[in-house]
Amino acid sequence: MPENQAEVEHGGKRKGAGRPPKYQPGPKDYAAEAMQYANMAISQLERIRREDPYGTDALEKVSAWITKELS
Repeated sequence: MPENQAEVEHGGKRKGAGRPPKYQPGPKDYAAEAMQYANMAISQLERIRREDPYGTDALEKVSAWITKELS
């Protein structure tokens, strides 16, 4: 780092200058984040059409993964 540049927090030369870092979830936010991921997963699974010849296989694969993760 050049001598005329100070160590900075957010990108500016003055302490606290520049754009703050993006939001970092705290421990209490992980439950809400998990539910958002679950809702997204369900939304994607709903896109599998009933007439898809591999639909049942796909859902069984997801079911096996869920069973493994819950045990």
